[in-house]
Amino acid sequence: KRVLRMYGFLPALRTAKSEEEFDEIFARVKKYEEITDRMEVEIAQYLTRISAGGISEASSQRVSGMLRVVDNLESIGDEIYQIAVTRKNKRADAVHFSDELNNNLARISELTLTALQVMDSNLNGEYENADLQAAYDAEDALNAYRDQLRAAHLDALKNSTYDYAIGTAYSGLYALYEKLGDYVINVSEAIGKKFVEE
Repeated sequence: KRVLRMYGFLPALRTAKSEEEFDEIFARVKKYEEITDRMEVEIAQYLTRISAGGISEASSQRVSGMLRVVDNLESIGDEIYQIAVTRKNKRADAVHFSDELNNNLARISELTLTALQVMDSNLNGEYENADLQAAYDAEDALNAYRDQLRAAHLDALKNSTYDYAIGTAYSGLYALYEKLGDYVINVSEAIGKKFVEE
């Protein structure tokens, strides 16, 4: 829930009207990233203590799955923060995207949100009913769109459609969204493989 809430701050970074508004939203993202770091450590320490207590093989597998979930949730928090940092650097360097590039980033952001929502549904439901196919479909859609953006970006660079600073910020952002999606699918896979296949 914290990771999803953190992700929800990102669109406002793009539409912030003033430096003060931008800095306030960025500070919120940073605070949530620090919270996810602390939560990972605390939960991992707790699970490690459980593992040391002489548990069954099945329980050990479940703990391994939980550790993988927690690790990937923290990595999602890191990627969200990196998206915010890239936005901050772009703003500081006065790099401006065209409407087309902004629309492309809005689309990959939506696809990433869909993947996050599937992950959230899988985490909050009965694990034996985890919808891994929906998770893979969301990941495939995200990867396919990233590939489409990358191909168009390379053409744009060859044709000097936009300058290097714009291209670097733009490709950095869509790559971060796709990388975030990799961690998202890892969460659903951890549920499916460690809990469902028991």
